[in-house]
Amino acid sequence: MSGFAHNFKQYINLPTGGLSYSSACWGSPLTSELLLLEHDQQITLSYFEYITTVVQRYFRLPVDILEMYISDIYYIWTGAQIADIQQNDDYQMTHMCNNCDAENTILLHFGDMEIKTINPYNNNIKKLFTIMNDTFSIEFERRKVKHNLDYGYQCLELKDQFTYLIYYISYLMTQASKLSFKGKDIKKKEWLDFFLSLKSQTIIRLFNEIKVFNSEIGIQTEADYVCPECNTLNDIEIYNDFVESIVGIKPFDETMEIKKIEMYKNNLQMLQLNMASIEDLQSLPFKDIETFGTALGSIEIVPKGLI
Repeated sequence: MSGFAHNFKQYINLPTGGLSYSSACWGSPLTSELLLLEHDQQITLSYFEYITTVVQRYFRLPVDILEMYISDIYYIWTGAQIADIQQNDDYQMTHMCNNCDAENTILLHFGDMEIKTINPYNNNIKKLFTIMNDTFSIEFERRKVKHNLDYGYQCLELKDQFTYLIYYISYLMTQASKLSFKGKDIKKKEWLDFFLSLKSQTIIRLFNEIKVFNSEIGIQTEADYVCPECNTLNDIEIYNDFVESIVGIKPFDETMEIKKIEMYKNNLQMLQLNMASIEDLQSLPFKDIETFGTALGSIEIVPKGLI
């Protein structure tokens, strides 16, 4: 058993309230090995895939993570940021004004965000959503992790073959569960051709309706701010799985290289003095790394044989 990590797990009641699986989840503290993933320069990793990798590692989930709703994943991720990564509820993001293109830094607070949860004993939330008109009908599931991951890699495969609409089409196709045209079911291998036959405004309308459907549960991440340069009111979205699931755009934090170097220095010093094993150091709580480094640097360490 690790000499540093504490094994207290925290109970989390998921927003989907048992809609398709148990609402019970257990979370463990994030550990120092997170720094290694933070600085991973894999070009094939999307930000959403990074989030799911962390959640899969530290949380005991009620079902295979691929089958979890994204509203639950973002809820878990927000809690991890508040408790272990940022250690407060501040969320800072950069946004370019829609009017004057000024780059603005916005500070938001997770604690101010509304969270919509399902009461399993009294709700009318549905698992499926159908959009239809005179010629076609499309049935959609509530968006799950597997939909986002499939979407990201499908865009990577198709982005050089079609226009920007392929992102919207891929997002819709990965969430669709059934498609029919004039009362006849369309085979999945023909879905791409069907969507490409639609007008661009129809595709965008379908996308907007699905985004509303997906946001019915979980953290309500939409906000707005007034640009200080031109006084324009801008709408922003804190979590945007449409963008965050695209492969190769995981944000890079330059400070992580410095943090990783410091972590290795501390680890090597501890290992050299036989004060800890590598397993101990990797399981050091992430939020304690800075405090641990400060404490280590403030004491005089003498090897046992010289005492």
